[in-house]
Amino acid sequence: MEFLEHFQEVLLPDWCLRIKLYRVGKSTNYRYFRRLFFKILIQKQELLPSNRNDESELLVQLLAELWDSDRSWIIDRQLRLSGLQTLLGQLQEIDALGARILGDEIANSLAHGSD
Repeated sequence: MEFLEHFQEVLLPDWCLRIKLYRVGKSTNYRYFRRLFFKILIQKQELLPSNRNDESELLVQLLAELWDSDRSWIIDRQLRLSGLQTLLGQLQEIDALGARILGDEIANSLAHGSD
């Protein structure tokens, strides 16, 4: 995590490196890495994919893993929940594979108050 924090200015602008980071973040053993990466993406939304591709699909998978494993952490802060909704909204606009399903799942979960 310190590596990502320290070298984010070098790592994140390169889409190949972002893809590798998404793959690392999808691992269930890296909860705090996903949290940190999520916070960075909320702050640097210009790094989000601008069209449907492998990167957008991996990002949706990373967000799904974050939601599944850390739902209460996201819900605990309105800023995190708004950030997730913003990221998913942008991914839905480019029709990223799975973004609409994940967005619907989150909306349904929030509507029914289950976490």
